[in-house]
Amino acid sequence: MGAFQLHTYVAQVLPVALFIGVCDYGAQGAKSDPAGLLEGAKNGAVANFSSHLLSERKIALGVNPGVAFEAESDVAHLSAASIWRAPCSTRPWW
Repeated sequence: MGAFQLHTYVAQVLPVALFIGVCDYGAQGAKSDPAGLLEGAKNGAVANFSSHLLSERKIALGVNPGVAFEAESDVAHLSAASIWRAPCSTRPWW
């Protein structure tokens, strides 16, 4: 897909951490299949945490499709959700 902008936010109170990633795929993302982007986000998260997928299911936030999944490694359990939102302008929302 090429380069894209990712903003990350982390809060931690041991033993739990909250990670939020907001990705702007730009004009290229507007032309892409949301299911493919969600699959890539899920696979990237699982790979980045050196974990293996335990379960996944389709979800939605209003009209925005998403995927919820759980994964684990030797040191962590990951419970995550990715939501795709259609671009609404050429300016970032943040």
